[in-house]
Parts: sequence; C-alpha cells; structure tokens
Amino acid sequence: MYIDEALRKNNNFDVIRLAASIIVIFSHCFDLLVNFKSEPLRQLTQKNITLGVVCVYVFFIISGFLIAKSAQESVDITQYIKKRVLRIFPAFFWLIMLTYLIIGPALTTLEVGKYFLNQGSLDYLNNILIYPLNLSIPSILQLNPYPNIINGSIWTIRVEFTFYMILIPLIWLGVKKFGRVIFILISIFLFYIQSMLPNSVQLNNLILLTLPSLETLIPLSLFFILGSSCYYFRDKIILHPLVFLISIYGIIYSLNPNNGVHNFILILAPSLTYATLFIALYFKNSVYNTKKLGDYSYGIYLWGFPMQQLIIYFFHVDQIWILFISTVILAFVCAFLSWRYVEKPALNYK
Repeated sequence: MYIDEALRKNNNFDVIRLAASIIVIFSHCFDLLVNFKSEPLRQLTQKNITLGVVCVYVFFIISGFLIAKSAQESVDITQYIKKRVLRIFPAFFWLIMLTYLIIGPALTTLEVGKYFLNQGSLDYLNNILIYPLNLSIPSILQLNPYPNIINGSIWTIRVEFTFYMILIPLIWLGVKKFGRVIFILISIFLFYIQSMLPNSVQLNNLILLTLPSLETLIPLSLFFILGSSCYYFRDKIILHPLVFLISIYGIIYSLNPNNGVHNFILILAPSLTYATLFIALYFKNSVYNTKKLGDYSYGIYLWGFPMQQLIIYFFHVDQIWILFISTVILAFVCAFLSWRYVEKPALNYK
C-alpha cells in the first residue's frame, strides 16, 4: 500500500500528536524537577536527547507532511496563510493573554500596577506576535527550580510558524509543479549541513531556546522537510511492515550509545519519519475521531508546561509520577476548553 492510497482512509495523525503531547509533559517533569539524568531516554542512550525531544521531532514530521498537503490543496497563498493562522494563533493568543492577565498578576511579587508596566511583562505579551520570543514573566514562581518561566514549550510554535512561512516562496516558485525536485534538493542540503554539526541536541536548555542555535534548527528543519518530501512522493513511497521494522531498527541503532555513529540525527531522521508515517497511515483509526471527540493535542501541548509550573509552585510536588498525572488532568481540562470555545469556532472560518 502506497501513502497516496492510505490517505483515503481514516489516519492516526491526531492519535500520534495526542500521545506525543502527553509524552512531552512526562519528559518535562524530569527537567522541571531538576532530575535530568533520570529522564528515561537520556539515561538509556547516554545522549543529550529525551523523549520530549523525539516527540517534538514527530510533531515536525507530521506538520511537514500535512502542511505540504495543505499548500498543494490551497487555491492560493492567501487561503494557505489563512488556514495556518486560524489553526495556530487563536489558542496561542489566549494562552498568552490568560497567563499575562491572570497568572502573572496573581503570582508576581511586584505590585500589580508595576507588573503591567514592567518591561519583562510587556516583552512576554509580545509573544502574541510570535516574534520575538520571551518565555518568562518577571517575578513569578520564585520558589520553583525554573523561576519566572511560565511556558518553556512555546518556542516550537515560533519555529513551526516560520517553516509555514518559508513554504510561501516555494509555492510562488512553483512547488505544485516542481515540488519533488525542490524538496529533494532541500533535503540533501539539510543532510549535508547536519553532517557538519556536532553529534548533540540542544533542545533541553531553556535559556538557549530564546535564540535557537543551528544544532536546534537544522534537525527540526530536516524532520519537517522529510515529512513534506514524503507527501510529494506519496505515490512512490510504499508502506510495508518489513520497511517499518527496518526503520524501528534504525531508530534504535541511531540512539545506541555504543554505535560509534558520528551524527545520529542522520540515521534517526529518515527512520523516525518513515516509522511515524507508517503508524499514522497503515493502521485505520477506529478509536479517536477528532471530529466527534475534539482535537486536544495542541491545547495539551500549550498548557502542559504552565500547569506543571503551577503544580510545583502551589503543592511543592517533587515526585515525577504525581506531577505527570496531575498535569495531564489539568492540561486536558484546559485543552478541552480551548478546543470547545477557541480552536473549533476559529476553524469554522477556514
């Protein structure tokens, strides 16, 4: 079965994104409780990579695939931008506004008037414009291991939206006609750049994420472009269990601390891309229908980090599993409200 054929039936993209958003919360528990070395994947692989990082890669693979589909199906660039803005901005806007207007004033050690006039508060509010990025609200969460940082996850939204915009000139250049050639060339270029980078991942340092380095951006670009490339080659790529097993082996081998590979991303990227698309498309989704139940993955991802920080602050939680379970429950409630009253109504304007 080819990808093109598999796209005609119900897929598992939403299921994978939901699972990935929950795993990101789990992975962040170790960082926010300053228990870095105990993070399962980091401990297992002895590399600077976590389950959360892998899930972010999965997000970008799926995003690249679906955005390429959206670009090709859009009548023009205006329609394409409109669809992307309506999917990303409404929930993101309300996240920033609620944390700025409610959580910030409630928790800041500053006087409320000074809080709203504080340059740091205004810088955080500027997040609604996507650029520039500021993860912190001044003088809050002072007793947490990561004080001031109310949401360490939103940096990926800026990167992802940037990739959406980068596709615009590709559309102007005739990506609908020459998409395969363009994406092959870009993929080769990114593989080459990645091969020149250190064998490390820099997605875990919350300080660096305000100004992502090449070690962060190039892998994300590679996963996104590979996802897009798979869409343009959807009538050529076969979904076969044997190839899937080979891709799983590739993932395991790339993460093996004893494999001696100079740059594990070069193996992980194509392996994880194929495995993700196989799981998404080979098996028919008969469990999680977002049209009936709602699509909560984006909301869970957005609200997971703030809920973790608030739980640590108010309840002094220091146990991984308690923090994880309580965060998932609260993040799901926030995601439900976000989907019901913000995201779903906004999508009606597509």
